[in-house]
Amino acid sequence: MNIINLYEKYFDEETKQVLETFSNYKVYLIGGLVRDILLNKKSNDIDITFEGNAIELAKKINCEIISEHKDFGTVKIKIGNKNIDLASTRTETYPQKGHLPVINKIGCSLKEDIKRRDFTINALAMSLNKANFGEIIDYIGGLDDIKNKKIRILHPQSFIDDPSRILRGLKYSSRLGFSLDNETLATQENYLNNINYDMSCSRILSEFYRTKWNLDVFKMFINQNIYKLINPNAKQDFDFWFEPTEPFIYLALLLPDERFEITKRERNIAEEIKHIQQQKNQQNMSDFEIYKIYSALPIETVQILSIMRDKNAKKYLQKLKTIKIQTTGKDLINLGFKPSKEMKTILDFILEQKITNPNLSKQDEISLIKTTFLNRD
Repeated sequence: MNIINLYEKYFDEETKQVLETFSNYKVYLIGGLVRDILLNKKSNDIDITFEGNAIELAKKINCEIISEHKDFGTVKIKIGNKNIDLASTRTETYPQKGHLPVINKIGCSLKEDIKRRDFTINALAMSLNKANFGEIIDYIGGLDDIKNKKIRILHPQSFIDDPSRILRGLKYSSRLGFSLDNETLATQENYLNNINYDMSCSRILSEFYRTKWNLDVFKMFINQNIYKLINPNAKQDFDFWFEPTEPFIYLALLLPDERFEITKRERNIAEEIKHIQQQKNQQNMSDFEIYKIYSALPIETVQILSIMRDKNAKKYLQKLKTIKIQTTGKDLINLGFKPSKEMKTILDFILEQKITNPNLSKQDEISLIKTTFLNRD
């Protein structure tokens, strides 16, 4: 199959001129980029594989070498205004299942390189060599799987080698509207029932954040038991009264353990959530108490708690969050008060009155201060 007509439409002239740099070599557009060309979905990355040592190739062509990774045989180059990731064909194995692979050979055949990839739809190559420019190389049935909108692993050990592929499968299901083929789904279910938790959590976390989350994706994540990769004991009784778009909110609903190296701020949020959930005196709080507690928390914390069915957090977001007093410390000084702890007491008093009657004007607030604390009109 030759897709030169799709290639011509897909890339702008500048990009095509850059790609022609490789026309005398066994170089291929690879993986997801070829898939996206076939589906007419724009991709921001230009991933190219050379059947040989890519670093050596980069030194032969007219380009700027930005960075090299000799262990993986990859090199980032710049031609004109285009940054390109140029990879060597390579073979790899997983001596420690669930962790980073070990590179066995740099410069193997294209067919050997294809076999190390995650899904058949990401294992297609398109030749950039002038002898067969535009020809699709499909060793494992990726074209048929794209046609049938199926996501299929290349071998039964795929998820054991790299469980982050399960999250990638979820991502492609959502993005492309594809579904796992029956054998892949059965293999995934079997792995999720027998997870090896000695895994690279950084790879899991990286794929989690690369996923474009919405409620439909999260429901698939829960219903297919993929959540077990993060926390097998996560609660699943959620109240999605709004749809978050921030990936960390979905992650925090699972309260990941210390294996996952999230940021200090994210870890603090997760710990705060646990702390609040363990409190015994959260049931009969006044609106003022709710406001004082939840307004002091990061907004993400309150949102996550509300989805976790914390009624006080939900009440704060829906009813109390927008309530603000207009009186300031400067107003109190103008009334004759000196800077002191009393000023905080006064402002809290006004806030409590405002929560009871949100329609209070600033004049009403000042009048209340005079009547209550200065005993004058």
